[in-house]
Parts: sequence; structure tokens; C-alpha cells
Amino acid sequence: MATRLLVAVVLALATHAAAADPVASRKPAGRRPFLEPFEIMKRLEASPVEFRIEGIEALQDVARGKLADETWKQLVEPIDYPKVKRKGGTITLEAWPRPKAVEAPMRKAEEAFQQKDYAEAANWYRKALVAAPDFYIAHAYLGDTHLFGGADGAKAAIAEYDLAIAANPDDYRLYFFRANAHRHLDQRDAALADLRRSLVLKPRNPILLGAVQKAKGTLGRPEPEVFVPRGFVRREGEAVGIYADIDRPEWLAWANCKALWLADAAHRKEMLGSTNHGWSTVEELECLGSLVVIYESRKKKGEGTTDDRLDRLSHIIEDGLAPAFVVYELGSRVDPQIVLRLDDEFRKLMARYVEKYVLTLDE
Repeated sequence: MATRLLVAVVLALATHAAAADPVASRKPAGRRPFLEPFEIMKRLEASPVEFRIEGIEALQDVARGKLADETWKQLVEPIDYPKVKRKGGTITLEAWPRPKAVEAPMRKAEEAFQQKDYAEAANWYRKALVAAPDFYIAHAYLGDTHLFGGADGAKAAIAEYDLAIAANPDDYRLYFFRANAHRHLDQRDAALADLRRSLVLKPRNPILLGAVQKAKGTLGRPEPEVFVPRGFVRREGEAVGIYADIDRPEWLAWANCKALWLADAAHRKEMLGSTNHGWSTVEELECLGSLVVIYESRKKKGEGTTDDRLDRLSHIIEDGLAPAFVVYELGSRVDPQIVLRLDDEFRKLMARYVEKYVLTLDE
């Protein structure tokens, strides 16, 4: 992909992503175009801030496998059983109501379930639903009593999961549960569809992906992780440390971009309308643009090392899925429930990303 075209594609995609940016919560109106890598370098050179550029091997106190965890630290605590509230154009989360009347029957149901007395557990879950018909959690766990309580319980379990999903379609666990029931009935397509829905609502879920891996292709194929950073940026006193794989200029370009966002309040102001430095899709898209532009340019010249992950990232951008990639792979680290704060249109984009680049069918 030509350098200018790639920048244009990423820029065009950024508008929708930034408008639906629940962590930064800033309007992108009036944002200037993304900077190209050479422009970013000029900004760093002209800055009064000291930037220290070193090879990634000089970073001794952060393990290479922890670069992503340290770069995108979790800032938002998830709600265990979330309820999505939509009012006008605003989407907020709150805890699902848990009436006091369900506490005793739910406790007795769990005790019975742990003892594998599924009939007794089902009896108590039903009592919880009598006390609170909208308490979808009891429907979900009642479904589990059917699924685990007998070889022919999968259909009854699905009926309960369906009721739970009707009450709260935003709980990722419900689709995971229902996928397991579909698997018992050898309904592979239905199971795969539910697993993908679950991943849209809870990106990068290691338990789900691990279960799919153990199924050895019968529930789809989890694709390799797309983005493994080879650079790191942080404040070091009054200076900013830039660590990157010096043999891979594309990663230095990415790190330079992250350093600019960290150090330059004026750049944040012109891009987001605020000098605050919170997580934003705009920052991530600009820096990914620098990364892929340099990689593709060098590849075209026959320089550098071919990288399967960056090739996949280029394909993701070409497919118009860069915003979904950013939210799924990066934003979900900062806010595990980020997708619940996004509108239905963006969720559809996420579903396309998961289907094509996260959980696929075996060829």
C-alpha cells in the first residue's frame, strides 16, 4: 500500500473511532490531519523536552513480554454484572439491580450447585426468579443446572440462556454459556457465532480463547495475537525515554509518535481539543499509521524484515477495520468493558473484526 494512501485510509477511519471514544471522552471536531513520521521527528527535535532514544535491550526493568501491559494499563474497573443505559447519545454502565429477596435463594442455589445437586439448585434458582423475574443471572445459572444435570439438558439450558440474553444482551458470559450448550448438540455454527459475540463484548478473553484452543478446531481457530509491541515510552524525570528495536525503524517511528503524545500538550490540544493525556483512539491510530507507513515503505524497497503481524495489521487497515482493531486489542486493556460503551454501529464493526481476524473457521 502506498505511503500516502495508507495515511489517508487510517485518517478516514479515525473520525468514527474518535467520535465513539469512551475513554478519552473528547470530541474530535477540528482535529488536524495525522502527522507523518518525518513530521513527528521534527516536532521531537524542536521540543524543549529531552528525549532519550535507546535500544529496547536497554530497558532492563520491563520484560519484553510485559510491554503491552505496561503501555496500556487498566484504568477502568469492570462492573461484574453490568447494565447498559442509553439516553440520547450517551451510553453509561451501572450494576445490574440485585434485590435483597434473591440473596438467600441464590446462596442456597450456589451451595447445591457446588455439591452437584443440580435439581436442588434449579429449585432455588426458580425461587430467586419468583422473587425477581428480571434477575437474568438466575436464568443463566438455571440453564447451567440443565446443562450439567443430564446428558439431554442442552436444549433446556439454551431456553434459559435465551431468556437471560433477552433480559441483558450485553453480558458476554451468556453467549459463552450458550455456545457450550450448542456444542453439546453438535451445532457448530451456532456455537461459533455465540463465541464471537462473547469476544466482541469481552475482547481478548483468555478463558474463552483457551477453551477454543483445547477444542482443537471444533469451535473455530483462534488467530495469533496481531499486535506485539517492540517499543516502549515513559517519563523518566523531566525527560522522556524512548526504547525501540533500533534494527526495525518502523518501531522507532511508532515509539516516537507515542513520545510526542506523552510529552507535547500542544499536539494533544490540536488533535483532541484537550491537553489532558488519557487513552484515545486518535493517538493509537496516528501511531499505528507511523508504524505501518514505515514498514510498508521499507518492504516496498526490499529493506528490513518481513513481519507477519505487521502484514496482518496492513490488511486490517485496508479492510477498514483499524478502529475496531484499536478498541479490541488496545482499548480493552485500558477499559475491559469498553465495547459496552460503544454504539451498535461500532459493535457491528467489532463483529467483523472478530470474525475475520480473531476467531476464524478452519480452512
